[in-house]
Amino acid sequence: ATALALSRVVGPDRFGIVPHYRSGALCSMWCELQGVEDFSLTMLRQQFSRETDPMSGGRQMVYHLHLPEVGILPVQSPVGMQLGKAAGYALGFKKKGIDDALTMAVIGDGTTAEGDLHDAMNAASVWDLPVILMVTDNSVAISTTPEEGRGIRDFEAYAKGFGIAHFSCDGRDFDDVFETTLKAA
Repeated sequence: ATALALSRVVGPDRFGIVPHYRSGALCSMWCELQGVEDFSLTMLRQQFSRETDPMSGGRQMVYHLHLPEVGILPVQSPVGMQLGKAAGYALGFKKKGIDDALTMAVIGDGTTAEGDLHDAMNAASVWDLPVILMVTDNSVAISTTPEEGRGIRDFEAYAKGFGIAHFSCDGRDFDDVFETTLKAA
């Protein structure tokens, strides 16, 4: 639903997504919508560490994507790093005068405890960046609950503190995700 909504708003030449290493389904659908027909084969090559993996020559971990021809920027293991990359990419579009571009970073709710979120929110706010910071909130970080691992209790209030619009949807509801992503984009 997210990929479909984004494809209605922006093309791969004006889009940059820095996905989470768990964003395979989103990236797969985005690639399909952009005419990339061999995403599954490419991922299989990466999973088996094959030299024929076009993203790393078989030297990378699973779901460490990099498909710049469709706007998928490099994924890395440390959580939170994608936030600054998305803000920087958005700033690059803005500096080039491309005012109909959009970038997106995808994180889990556990990553909201990282300083990277604050940095990206501040950059997006100060520089008025065309960026979506998507938080998948399933109330479970890798090893902690929200009460144990994060200080942010209210994402809407946090976004409001930076003057950034907040959108929320039920990630299990295709129509809700589609409409919310469309509205945010």
